[in-house]
Amino acid sequence: MLLLVALYFILPISKVKSIKVLAYNQHSAKQIVKLSGIKPQQLQIGVFLRQKQIQAKIKDQAPEIKKVSFAYSAQQVKLKVIEKRNLGYVSKGNLFYRIETNGKISKINHRNPVSDVPIYFNFNKSLLRRQITQQIEALSPKIMQAISEIHASPTKSDPQRVHLYMNDGNQVLATIKTLAAKMQYYPQFKSNSSQKIMIDLQVGAYSYPLQ
Repeated sequence: MLLLVALYFILPISKVKSIKVLAYNQHSAKQIVKLSGIKPQQLQIGVFLRQKQIQAKIKDQAPEIKKVSFAYSAQQVKLKVIEKRNLGYVSKGNLFYRIETNGKISKINHRNPVSDVPIYFNFNKSLLRRQITQQIEALSPKIMQAISEIHASPTKSDPQRVHLYMNDGNQVLATIKTLAAKMQYYPQFKSNSSQKIMIDLQVGAYSYPLQ
């Protein structure tokens, strides 16, 4: 038995030759492999025994990931990644990073973000990011998909003011704490106007034509 165990660790089959991330584009997959810390020539048994730690490490640096499951085929380690609902991205240069309801920004960058979620600008504080993403998560999928950009636009009287740019050309001014509750009326404002409008939801709710 000891001889067989020793022989196994000597043979190439005991070592990782490649790592594959399932259901991810190549650009993001390479980053997930890097975050995992799994490298070729590591012992597969070592990866197997550290699955929970590896999953925790990936999820800490990429908070958009809900679960990582492992599979082994010959000398290949396969990582199946399940994501949380996509609430949008923050932009840094020409790259985009997922943002989550805990205010964290992922370390995984994307060259081409998904088009049906908003891009966030000027949300530099973790607390503000947490507050806005919690409100966005509470929106219906249809309304969230209608938002193109969300800009933090604080004033002295309202440090939570945000300016939304919609995919249809309309704009919205709102305060974070009431955003989800008031944005449900967006379709009604839109249907009542034949031109592009600014919808002000800060105090009350009214609209006026954009110049």
